[in-house]
Amino acid sequence: DLSVGDKEEYQPTSSYSEGNNNEEQEQRGEYQDSVTYETNLQIGRLAMDSARDATAAVKAHELLRRLENPETVTYNGVLKALAKSNLPGSALQAQELLDEMEDLYESQKHQQNLWYQRQGRSSSSDTTNSDDDVDDANLPRITVKPNVRTYSTVMDAWSHGKDRESAERAESLLYRLEDLYEQTGDESTRPNDISDSGPV
Repeated sequence: DLSVGDKEEYQPTSSYSEGNNNEEQEQRGEYQDSVTYETNLQIGRLAMDSARDATAAVKAHELLRRLENPETVTYNGVLKALAKSNLPGSALQAQELLDEMEDLYESQKHQQNLWYQRQGRSSSSDTTNSDDDVDDANLPRITVKPNVRTYSTVMDAWSHGKDRESAERAESLLYRLEDLYEQTGDESTRPNDISDSGPV
């Protein structure tokens, strides 16, 4: 069973709008659905077992693919399973999942911005229209957004490689994270001690 700390780590996130999230995007509130919740917990268990169970990372990835509404924490759980596994190509799979997350985030952000434009608002911080004029219940949600844990976990996956290319990929991700934080000022992507120690 998961410990209290592990349950918190893999607690599902509620859907959230841009600019209203913390480091792990784990706002407490209404869950997307019970299937997402249970799947996040299953992936969390598999991530903890992946170092000793060669099939755990594969199972976690399969659970992600079956999920209709994956969240940041769902992806991060699979990334953790891949990083802890000894499967060949696991670092590359983790990198591909990160790329997928970035694409999903940009797509969801674009859809949200289009919605705001249709409402006569430029963003979530634009209060030109009163709440009575805007039905936020129909707001497209951003549910997948890479954060510092995402990048750090993929760096960890690359750092297990013994070849020069793996080390370079890990280092490149660190620079990418630092640039992202400098450009956006988004606290969820602020490099920390874990990310700084990723490339070895």
